[in-house]
This record gives sequence, C-alpha cells and structure tokens, in this order.
Amino acid sequence: MTQPRWVTSAWIKERETRLADFAWQGGYGAFSVSQSDVARVVEFIRRQEEHHRRFDFKSELRTLLERERPAGTLHGGPGSMGG
Repeated sequence: MTQPRWVTSAWIKERETRLADFAWQGGYGAFSVSQSDVARVVEFIRRQEEHHRRFDFKSELRTLLERERPAGTLHGGPGSMGG
C-alpha cells in the first residue's frame, strides 16, 4: 500500500497548498464505496466526531471487517488488528 499512499499524498499537496504538510497516519484503512452509497457515507463522515464519542474506532473497525470479509478468509496476520 506504499505507492497509493505516496501518490495520494502528492496529489493532495499539489492541489491544496494549505495541506503541504499532509501525511498519512501510521495506521489507516481504505474502503471503496459504491455510487449508490455515497450520500450515506458523506453523512456518516459529517457525523463522525459525534459517532466516535459513542463507538470506539478500533472495535467498530474490527466489527466492520468481520462483517464484510469474504467467507473462508482468515482473520489476522501481520499488522492486523485481530487478536
């Protein structure tokens, strides 16, 4: 995932001078969203601060990954949040 991080960092810095110091955090997740879900995701992002007062990010991410992982795949591995 190193190249996508580098490419997106360069893209952000080129387009928005106030984000010249932009950097990815150590841990992150990337998800695709279908066009039909864009409005719902945008609304979730708008309410994210409030949402995370009620739900711990790590446990929420773990729940999401468990729910969405393809059947028959293993959980965990190097750098995973599993345990």
